[in-house]
Amino acid sequence: MLPHLVVLRGNAASGKSTPAADNIALIAHMVRYCTGIGVHVILEGILVAEHYRSMLHELVSEHPGPSYVFYLDVPREETVRRHQARPLGVEVPVEEFRGWYAAADLLGVPGELERDRGRHL
Repeated sequence: MLPHLVVLRGNAASGKSTPAADNIALIAHMVRYCTGIGVHVILEGILVAEHYRSMLHELVSEHPGPSYVFYLDVPREETVRRHQARPLGVEVPVEEFRGWYAAADLLGVPGELERDRGRHL
């Protein structure tokens, strides 16, 4: 059975956990290595399309097994509310946090699924 590749993306405080690193080449290498040895991979993070689109397109297009790409679309004010309720909310001022928001930050890869979290909050 070929390993699966899952990409889970969304704005900060949209319902996924904190991203681990901001090194595109290292992230791509780790994904390729792990799927290459047969390990299922879930790549999760903010992964802003402007910065990560090319690398994510490459990973998805070259992956021989099933690939799933999900984007959690949560309204800005809901992410702000969630941000204020977590420890990072004390460290990062709300106005700075609001500036991190990227609306409708889809990659445009085949099969990408957008989950409109705003309707179900």
